Amino acid sequence: MLRGIGSGCFVGAYGLFERNNMTFTPDNPRRKALVAMSGGVDSSVAAYLAAESGLDCIGVTMKLFDNKDAGMSRELDAKNFNFIAFDDPPAEFRASARVRYRQPEQPATVRVTGENMVHIIFDEPQRAVTKGQAVVVYDGDTVIGGGEIC
Repeated sequence: MLRGIGSGCFVGAYGLFERNNMTFTPDNPRRKALVAMSGGVDSSVAAYLAAESGLDCIGVTMKLFDNKDAGMSRELDAKNFNFIAFDDPPAEFRASARVRYRQPEQPATVRVTGENMVHIIFDEPQRAVTKGQAVVVYDGDTVIGGGEIC
């Protein structure tokens, strides 16, 4: 068990909440909590409420996705890209792409940047483009290919 971790902070859009002298030991009678939240609840407020209820809290930095600009990306790079529709893909082409299964296809420009590597520039910023997710590129109902966001 960890002993004497010291202080921890929650960093949120509205400021910093700090909790000092936190210890996580078997003999500590206080309840402990790791608070991790996203979407609509600012972590500094969550930390304050948890501490007020008697919980020891360890810090977590969060992004607020209710802020329309937070977590938005217009571009991504993908590796291990497998072209299904092309034997020799053009250096650059227009297509649609999506990074989540239920996401509507989004217009984009696809640039081949290396062997099995592409750079995709969306016409509009996309929410929560995350390393390790898959990206799939389409031409209408035809799958052009897909790869792993890096």
